[in-house]
Amino acid sequence: MKLHSTFTITLLVLVVFSTSNSSFAQESGGDKTRFTDLQLQLGFQNHPVISGDFSDFRKLMPASAVLDTFSGANYSFGSSSGSVNANFNLLASLHLKNWKKGELRFGVSSFSNQTFSSYYSKSYSYRSDTLTSSATGQQTFIDTTVNYGLNMSQQVDFIRLEVAAIFRTSEFKRLQFYTGVGISTSIGYRATATLNYSRGVSSGNFSGQNYGPGDYSNKPTERITEKNSNKVNFIHGLYIPLGAELKLHKLEEEPKHKFSIYSEFRPSIAYLVVPEIASTFNVAFQGSFGLRYRF
Repeated sequence: MKLHSTFTITLLVLVVFSTSNSSFAQESGGDKTRFTDLQLQLGFQNHPVISGDFSDFRKLMPASAVLDTFSGANYSFGSSSGSVNANFNLLASLHLKNWKKGELRFGVSSFSNQTFSSYYSKSYSYRSDTLTSSATGQQTFIDTTVNYGLNMSQQVDFIRLEVAAIFRTSEFKRLQFYTGVGISTSIGYRATATLNYSRGVSSGNFSGQNYGPGDYSNKPTERITEKNSNKVNFIHGLYIPLGAELKLHKLEEEPKHKFSIYSEFRPSIAYLVVPEIASTFNVAFQGSFGLRYRF
């Protein structure tokens, strides 16, 4: 079974188990399984990017007219190692019956992420003309410079489901800390490969000899953009949440609304699956600020 299928099934089993446990606890009375809070998180995250050449990208865009004639010869090649984007999370914590020291936290979020990014560039110059003055015989040399650029990327919109076991320091302190372990699976419901090709030509007396008005000209840059829809992508993660939380009320008070603010950092191991090309493991990070409301 593929790894991304295993991640998804594991997450669903945890959800079903927690729901069943909750129903049983409510029937049994006592220390019931119940949802204890609702959280909103806003922050940023980075994810790995697959860096391949134009032959890899051709698998994402098999009908590309530009790549039909592109060889990559004499081009400079570059790629991106990661993609940073904003994210918004909705989370809720579940207290389990007979589990005194922790809680399960479930979350859902959506984000857009670049999963492939590479580019080619090339520039060369040549002597295109020589102007000779009929009066003085002095020569002016005209050079032409041609710049080529080819940018290739895949942008994917994801829905992420996550579950984590959270362990906190004392609830009786205004400032508390927490950690734990969590897993997540992100399903890319819309994936689009984009190719941007450009060719620019400029001519002028770049040597500086007898430079004057009219010696320099720019032709309109030729631009071609191609797009193609791709298969569903996946990002699976195993992460450690590290957080600090501050209650917004005094401990001796019994507030009507139990709000707190917190900051969380998540180092993780991410597994990116781009079906047409490859799969890769990498280190990823997420940082966020949140608002927590306790029931």
